Parts: sequence; C-alpha cells; structure tokens
Amino acid sequence: MSAGKDGVLLCAAVKEWSNELGIYRGNAGLRQVTGQAEGLGGRRVAFQPPPQPRGPWGLAASPVKETMGFLLIAGEEQRFLVSRDGGTEWQVRPLPPELVAGKALAADPGRAERVYVGSRMPEPGLFFSEDAGATWQKALASGEGIVDIAATAQGTLYALGEGGTLWRSAARGLTWLEPVRTGVAPASNLSIDPRDEKRLFVAGDDRIAVSPDGGATWQALEDRRRSSLR
Repeated sequence: MSAGKDGVLLCAAVKEWSNELGIYRGNAGLRQVTGQAEGLGGRRVAFQPPPQPRGPWGLAASPVKETMGFLLIAGEEQRFLVSRDGGTEWQVRPLPPELVAGKALAADPGRAERVYVGSRMPEPGLFFSEDAGATWQKALASGEGIVDIAATAQGTLYALGEGGTLWRSAARGLTWLEPVRTGVAPASNLSIDPRDEKRLFVAGDDRIAVSPDGGATWQALEDRRRSSLR
C-alpha cells in the first residue's frame, strides 16, 4: 500500500484462491478504495508455478505526479510494473538481469519518472531509472542486500542494508558518503519523519533506532514496556 500526490492510494495483493495479482486504487484522504485493475492493460496476471510470488513486494505512488505508480514483484518471476493513469492499467518494464528484487522500492519525491530499486544477495546494491523503468543504472554496490530505500525532494537518498548499514547520498545516488552503522541488525525498515527530514528511523526484529541528523549518528529507542518491568 502506498499514498502519493493528492491522496492517491495504491494497493496490491495476490488472491489466495487463484494466485492472480490484484491491484487496487483509491483515495487516502477519504480512506476509500474506488477501483480495481487486473494486471496489465485490463488482462489478468497469474503467476506460475503457485504459490509464487508471495513477496516481499514494493509499491510506490509518485509523490510528484498523481497518475504515476510503480510496483516491484519479487520471487521466481520478478517484475517491475508502471502505471501512468493512476493504477488502472500497468505495463511491465525490464529489470537489470543482475538485480535480485526484494521489497526495496522508492519513487523520487522531486522527479516524477525517477525510481530506485534495491537488490539483495548475491548481487547487493541499488539501481535507479530516470525514465520510469525503461532503462536502469547501478548507483551503489553494497556488501549487504538493500532492504529499504527513502528519498527526499531535495535529492537526499538513503539505502538500508539488511545488516543495519545505512548508505547516504546528497546527490540522488550519484555520489555517496561513508556508510554508517545504525546498530539494528538484522534491519528491515527505514522511514523519514514527515515533520523533520533529518529525523530517521530504522527498525528490525524487536529493535528501533532513531537518528536526529540525517543518519550521521544513531541511538536505540528503549522499549518502555520492558523498562517498566525491571
């Protein structure tokens, strides 16, 4: 599920009984799902052999253009799909052959057709496309599978490795700062505080860490429920 510009809401799921992909669109502000698209151009998409794929997936509605959406499907039949009409119809775009898809997907908040995808082991790293998935370039070769990506409209890009390492770029992935250890391992989720772009959160298993300075330093958040039992 992902919310984009002007409250556009995109959701995706695999139907248990048919193993078919269901893509739904709606309005986040109204908390409503208003329609459904079945795969590509109105045609159903079934995955063989069942039960692939079950995920993890990435889904991103563009923060810049309300009609643009991206869907990343992992598994034996990994795919990258693009919608230019708010989620009614979807087209497949080729992924780089060396990319091993997971759930790491982010739409650039400053450029409508720029999108980032993370790759897992054995070819860990980060790829980006300037043309909505028509062509791809590798921006980062990491020693850990990339499990989550976050970006700001000003061009700051973050890539989180499964071992808790954070890679940071101030130039949309063209150059990178030295990687930083977040103290969370294994790590799974990265988010930016919507009220303060310098404030980041990383989560994994039962641990959460926060950074007040754009990922330069990290501090573990203590579980108050645990501390009250000591």
